[in-house]
Amino acid sequence: MKKMMEFFLDRPLLVNLISVAIVLVGGLSLYSLQKETFPPIDFDYILISASYPGSSAEDVEKLVTIPLEREIKAVDGIKNLNALSSEGSSIIYLEVQPDADLDTVLDDTKNAVDLVNDLPEDVDVPIVRSLTNKQRAIIKLTVTGDDYNQLKNISKELRDEIETLDGVAIVELNGYRVDEVRIEVEPDKLNLYEVTVGEIYQAVRLRNLNLSAGKIEDPSGDIIVRTVAEFETTEDIENVVVVSNNSGRRVHLKDVANVKRVPEESGVIQRSNGKQAIFLNIMSRENADILNTADEIKEKTKKYFEDEVHKGIEYRYTDDMSYYVKRRLDVLKDNGIMGMALVFVTLMFFLNFKTSLITSLGAPVAFMVAFALMDVMGVSVNLMSMFALILVLGMLVDDSIIVAEYYYQKLEDG
Repeated sequence: MKKMMEFFLDRPLLVNLISVAIVLVGGLSLYSLQKETFPPIDFDYILISASYPGSSAEDVEKLVTIPLEREIKAVDGIKNLNALSSEGSSIIYLEVQPDADLDTVLDDTKNAVDLVNDLPEDVDVPIVRSLTNKQRAIIKLTVTGDDYNQLKNISKELRDEIETLDGVAIVELNGYRVDEVRIEVEPDKLNLYEVTVGEIYQAVRLRNLNLSAGKIEDPSGDIIVRTVAEFETTEDIENVVVVSNNSGRRVHLKDVANVKRVPEESGVIQRSNGKQAIFLNIMSRENADILNTADEIKEKTKKYFEDEVHKGIEYRYTDDMSYYVKRRLDVLKDNGIMGMALVFVTLMFFLNFKTSLITSLGAPVAFMVAFALMDVMGVSVNLMSMFALILVLGMLVDDSIIVAEYYYQKLEDG
């Protein structure tokens, strides 16, 4: 160590070049480092969800949850298994053993779920996924207005615009009610035309078709046969023939019922500042830079609402996670600058100018080395790593003062 110190002390130009190189590499690394809220984490949990619409909790438990549990229990690497059966849905939580490989257990669980072949026909395909924070909400965009239909259209268009950004994974709409077609039957007209609700159900179900009927082989070429009779408007539904007779008399759906297309009813009212609102919860990709992505979202939104067509619609940002990352970066920067200044001014009272300057530059140079190593090791700038840097800042300053004081004492002793 002593020979190494003597080697560098005899070559001040080399030391200066190394210091400049460290600052340049560290500065470039800080610029290129990914900024995010929290580092990506794989939780040791697997979630299996299945939907069985219109069924009671008892039926879900008996017909869906229990058959899935029997196959999943045979998977190695599972520590705990918990299941929840509710009206229309089944959810199974798996806790993976700490020493087991999560990806292997996830694949085995998917294979086990695929082996279950006795589920009811109306059950949706079970979804198996591991719980991670790779897709994280970075900002929430609140859109408010008086006209709900206009609010819906603008929210959908804005969602499609934002999802074109590279750093955005998906945009979830909260408060957005999907349109549904509602057939309101009039009992008096049912009695008049002697039509039952069951006949209306069968007529509508059988009329809304999009089926493949195979192909016709011909020497000139194959002809694909397909029956396309899907409803496109409410008028198509109103003109459905419910019953008819041999004389050609028909009863259309509009003769016995009213057909409406309205937003589905919801038990939750979404409002912001007293106005009806739709919330766009924007999720970022795993490798997205939160600061750049948030700026791009705000720029895209501002440009979208510059159109005169969108007058009367207001928007604002909530839950902006980039704010916390910027604030933590500002704390790190301000503390570093203040620490350098205070160390330099204080040491000037006791040591010479050169020693005070070199000591005050110790912490920034150490941080540049840290940024370069973070870039090489793939560590991002997030709330956790910045907290560690802020925490160690005081230790670096204290250590540099102690070393400088010892150096100055030896210098005075010759």
